Amino acid sequence: LLALCCITSAGILKGAPIPHFATLAWKLSLDSSGNITRLDLLNDEVGSALYDKMEPVVRGWHFTPGKLDGQPAPTNTLLTVVVTLEPVVDDDGYRARIVSAKTGGTPTHVVMPTYPAEAIRMLHDGLVLLKIDHDVDGHIVSVNRITQKERDRVDRNLVNASLAAAKQWTFDPETVGGHPVAGSVVMPFCFTLEGRKDPCVFNPGDGQEPFETARPISQTSVVAIDTGSSIAHTP
Repeated sequence: LLALCCITSAGILKGAPIPHFATLAWKLSLDSSGNITRLDLLNDEVGSALYDKMEPVVRGWHFTPGKLDGQPAPTNTLLTVVVTLEPVVDDDGYRARIVSAKTGGTPTHVVMPTYPAEAIRMLHDGLVLLKIDHDVDGHIVSVNRITQKERDRVDRNLVNASLAAAKQWTFDPETVGGHPVAGSVVMPFCFTLEGRKDPCVFNPGDGQEPFETARPISQTSVVAIDTGSSIAHTP
């Protein structure tokens, strides 16, 4: 899926504050053929202009719904899309390029960790990656830290604060034919100190492009995204 779709945001986005990365999220409902029956904006943190540009692109994708008793069935899920915003040469607009698209359960109660005082005193910052698993009722069943070679040396206080926060989360699971499904996400908890370099670019590996996000990244889903070779350009 990476870099398959891009939009030119010149015009609507001119003059607007542009983040380097942006995360968009929709509640997505599919029929048993994988057609979109409902696409509801989950948040407008990045502004409506970007959503207005991206929604037609998403509606052009093809999805494979979950299966119930071996047969495709109506499915509800969360669609999260991370885009990077790049200046257009010889223009004052931006191009939004998709670097990640995932489906999965929806976090309903999110607790963010408090920056430990000891870590602040020692000027310790870093990225803590956690894998969070939930059951069919949306309750947490396990939380485990994921280590990456360049991220292994993280203050234990930051890790403990992240674990304690994640254990309080709850989810609205995906549903297939009305039946909820257990799932898991990876959550990057970013601890930064003012005036210090941001250490929190997430590297998914497997040849995928690193990106910034403060939202959970689904690791399991009953839905498959198959966009084919769809590329949408908007004037």
